[in-house]
Amino acid sequence: MKTITIPLYSIVCILLAAFLFYRNKLNKPITLLRTASEKIVGNNLDFKINYKRHDEMGQLCDSFEHMRRSLEENNRKMWQNMEERRRLNAAFAHDLRTPLSVLRGYTDYLKKYLPDHQLSEEEILKTINTIDTHIDRMEHYIESMNVLQKLEQITPNQEEISYEALKTSLSGGMKRRLGIAQALLHNPKVLIVDEPTAGLDPEERIRVRNLLCEVAEEHLLYNGTVLDLIQKAEGKVYSSTVPLNLAAQVKKEYMVTGISPQGKKSVIRLISEATPDIAAVPVEPNVEDAYMYCLSQNSGGAK
Repeated sequence: MKTITIPLYSIVCILLAAFLFYRNKLNKPITLLRTASEKIVGNNLDFKINYKRHDEMGQLCDSFEHMRRSLEENNRKMWQNMEERRRLNAAFAHDLRTPLSVLRGYTDYLKKYLPDHQLSEEEILKTINTIDTHIDRMEHYIESMNVLQKLEQITPNQEEISYEALKTSLSGGMKRRLGIAQALLHNPKVLIVDEPTAGLDPEERIRVRNLLCEVAEEHLLYNGTVLDLIQKAEGKVYSSTVPLNLAAQVKKEYMVTGISPQGKKSVIRLISEATPDIAAVPVEPNVEDAYMYCLSQNSGGAK
């Protein structure tokens, strides 16, 4: 009897230990992984796998969560690409609609008046030239779209390149656009450009001007040299020495570009269109003064 009881007792203990191990260690992560698999099959990636154990099942859940995040990111990029392609197709259709409408109009015009000899030779040539211009426009646009499509099929080859080497490999127009991008890195309120289209071909001039028009929507654009900007501020910059307790009042009434404490007084550098109401003497403007003066003109002018 004892011989039979000992093996039976061992089997019961083993089964009980396996049950407790499954319930305490395996049941929760397996349930989480099963539920996550069902959601992924249903294209639902809006969930997270939270299992913070530092054992083998915890590592498996972490790997599964990493896979879910990768799938979610890939899906997001895919939807972005689809949306960009949808907008591109809409823009393509819109840009083609205009020349096609023009061509249809001129075709109907020729069909109506040409058989009855109601058009002069000059009118016919003018109409043909207009049609030819719009055909060239369509061909150029289609060629541009083909180039874009080919670019999408190219796999980028990443390699490090120095800034100087990059500059030497760019065309004149690309260098100008790169310079504008550099100037916008710190989001300046005023952007000073000095002959930005000099030396460029007509097409590059148009591209740079269009870019500057977009920049001008969010930034104050000044076309000229720094010296020109300083000259604009001449006669508008003053220096005044006031008691310390009046400095705050001066700041409220004028655009102040600098304050220098001197004992119980403050030397204030300010901008004013007219002679200030306080005791002040005109001084030569510097770059900071010119910058602030340019801002004041854009915001409605200094006092």
